[in-house]
Amino acid sequence: MKWKELFKPPLALRNHLRNLANRPQIENNSANNQSIENVQPNQVLAEQEAIDNAGAGDESEQAVDESEQAVDSQDVHPHTAHFDGPNVNIAYEDSNIRLLVRRTDFKTQKNHIMSDHLYTLIIQRKNPETEWPLATSILQGIYAALHTILEELKEHYGQKLKQTLDRYVYCTFNADGLESGINTGIHKLHDDTDDIVNEFRANVDNAMTSYKSMVLDSGFNVQVKVLGLEHMEEKKLRNGAIFDKVPSVHLENSFFLPVPQGFLNHPDAFKDRCLPLALILSAYELMYRTGQEPQVYRRAYLDMMKICNVSNNMKDHNTACTRLKLAFESLSRDYPALNHPEQDTTEISKAFADKFKVNVILHTNDVRDHIYAMYPPKYDESLPRIDVHGVPDVSAGTIHYAGIKALLAYKNNNNFGLACVFCKAVIKNHNNTHACKEHAR
Repeated sequence: MKWKELFKPPLALRNHLRNLANRPQIENNSANNQSIENVQPNQVLAEQEAIDNAGAGDESEQAVDESEQAVDSQDVHPHTAHFDGPNVNIAYEDSNIRLLVRRTDFKTQKNHIMSDHLYTLIIQRKNPETEWPLATSILQGIYAALHTILEELKEHYGQKLKQTLDRYVYCTFNADGLESGINTGIHKLHDDTDDIVNEFRANVDNAMTSYKSMVLDSGFNVQVKVLGLEHMEEKKLRNGAIFDKVPSVHLENSFFLPVPQGFLNHPDAFKDRCLPLALILSAYELMYRTGQEPQVYRRAYLDMMKICNVSNNMKDHNTACTRLKLAFESLSRDYPALNHPEQDTTEISKAFADKFKVNVILHTNDVRDHIYAMYPPKYDESLPRIDVHGVPDVSAGTIHYAGIKALLAYKNNNNFGLACVFCKAVIKNHNNTHACKEHAR
């Protein structure tokens, strides 16, 4: 590299100095210094961005060139395309400070889609020699600025882009003196603006009772995130919302193999298919425990057993669900009844009994264990058994199933016992035997 190139100032700094040299001087009676009060809002933002970008060197120049090419391209990928957003510069100002808003990139911009945007409200002193203000002194200005931003967003998405306002928005108040940011609840963009601001105000005002002397400096900002429905569904899945429709008894007891409604990128993959999925989990558990099937069952079950794991490890959960989905699709090709819109209990149980050469037993309980279905109808002692447990949802008129991987632990749980497959009497002793009237042991 030539020495001239080595010591060449970065592009952003050169542009900033060029703008300063070409800018007309503003009359000031007291001195030749330019008054920041007379600078146009767009100019303030341009200077601020130039200062922020100064020192980025060749990497900064390359990033600028790449972003320009992305905008000019006719085939722009939604994860990389830039979007200028609402035209808000100064959201609030008084004699001492300005609150400026601008669109910024997420830390992981490539993971967001075109409907996801981040806007940041920052503070700027009009006179750099003055002290930074107390937070409590400008809260009203912050609330007014937030109101302006939300109204601009509604106008931008609704009137300019002709898009739905059925997207999520939430705001975060950040400052150096806070242990963590102060958030609003998650709202829809079409919600009443006053309601969103009032909730934000209540949360901030409550926190300020403990931070009355906090000074807002350059570390302060208010972030307004607008996220599309697709992104929020993915976010909810990462945060464990996949377990919302799983009965607590299935999640809280380790002898169950729960069946969620779906998983990442497939939020409804298992909806209304919990019985065949629970039977798959139970069948693979049997194959793993007895070791009578090829090694592929063992590997698959080691993944499947981590489904809805108590540690909420989403990577393990998604791996388990992917394995389960593949097994279900493979099996349903041979037995279409498994994927039929009307889930017939008898047909599904018969399919598993034929495929895995087992007895299929369906349990439920309230105060005691109860067998409400089984196939073959008469228990075949020459075959092993797979068991699943159902929790009725009275309001929906459905039953949600889970596999049972430890029958003894299930029997001893809360004194439910275990119903005899011959006479249906409840066994509560530890050796699983009783004086059965239907079958001599």
